[in-house]
Amino acid sequence: MADPTEGRLKVRRYWRWWMGCALWLLGCVVWWHGSAGAQATVGEEPENWTIPPSPPVLLNGEFECAEGYRFATNARGETIHIPHGWTLELRQGSPVVGSTRLRYAYVCDQDDRRAFIERLSQWDSFIIVSEDIETPPLPGKPFDVLLYQQVDTTVGAEYSLSGWMISLCGNKSRPFDCPPTNVIVKRLGLDPSGGTDPEASSVVWVENRRNFVDEQGNRLGWQNMSVAATARATRMTVFVQMISPHQFHGNMGFVDALSLVRAPLVRLERLPETTGAGQVELRWSTRQSDDVAAIVGGTYRVLVDVQVRVLPSGPWRDFAVGVTDTNGLTFRPPCLERTYAFRVRARTEQSDGGVWPNQRYPGVWSIAQRVRFEVPRGSVVPAGPWRVLLPHVRMQSDC
Repeated sequence: MADPTEGRLKVRRYWRWWMGCALWLLGCVVWWHGSAGAQATVGEEPENWTIPPSPPVLLNGEFECAEGYRFATNARGETIHIPHGWTLELRQGSPVVGSTRLRYAYVCDQDDRRAFIERLSQWDSFIIVSEDIETPPLPGKPFDVLLYQQVDTTVGAEYSLSGWMISLCGNKSRPFDCPPTNVIVKRLGLDPSGGTDPEASSVVWVENRRNFVDEQGNRLGWQNMSVAATARATRMTVFVQMISPHQFHGNMGFVDALSLVRAPLVRLERLPETTGAGQVELRWSTRQSDDVAAIVGGTYRVLVDVQVRVLPSGPWRDFAVGVTDTNGLTFRPPCLERTYAFRVRARTEQSDGGVWPNQRYPGVWSIAQRVRFEVPRGSVVPAGPWRVLLPHVRMQSDC
């Protein structure tokens, strides 16, 4: 006959063994989740901002001949210079492109040799000269010039590009003869997916169409452009493009002082989905770019822009621009029983003084949040009938 005591001991031993296995498995699960969580938060702050561990490295953003140009030829067999770090595409025409200093001073040093070197910073710039710029019968033929460069990035991080371009059309002195319809398009772009196709829908572009002078012939000079994007891959592509679609004498342009940094950040606090209070408090927190903060002599400060729109199809409109002295605002809708969307963007610019060139670095617009504004509870509609005399007026409203 079996000993019941021995049976109970076996049950206890099996029970302890199974409990040990369960505890071991539980420990493995906790360790795995802890490791995964640690990996997910590398480079992130408590606000869930993705902060790259190091600045982006844009090669030869100043287009200095001292940084290196390689020689090539255009379709007409003319010598052109391609700046180190960049890929060049002559998408239309046969312009002469390259180092401004090598074109006019002939030597890559800091001596202008009494030549005027059109540049914004340091000692050189990138020049684009239209084919037969002053040669009859068809001077200044159209061109489309593209430069691009891929830069290592951190997925989920925001980057900001600022740069300068200037375009010239017609006489360089008065009387100014360039027709107002002859615009030269200057563009900066970022492809957050790292592609090299400027026609891709993923490219975020900013453009400027102003000439080097206004309608009265007064010099406007160099134009600043800036754009921001959130990296979707481990590489982001920087594009520079200048398009002269019209034939006219004197058509040319210059590029200089491109700067790519980790963008300034803003986080809009969670908004209620519905409110009957007749208003909503917009609250946010900001973070300056580490790269901008490191600029010696800079006077950069973080500004916040707030936009709002009526859903489902109202346009985005500015609610506040360049907020600096507060971390929040109160929004009171012009109409109730409507849903509004809100978004914010950080940007960093210099106040009085600072360093040159005066770069402007925008951040990326936040994901929109929606709030439904309902009639406040407790509202009483008086019993009728009531006769109200209203004047005949015309009003423009989002309601």
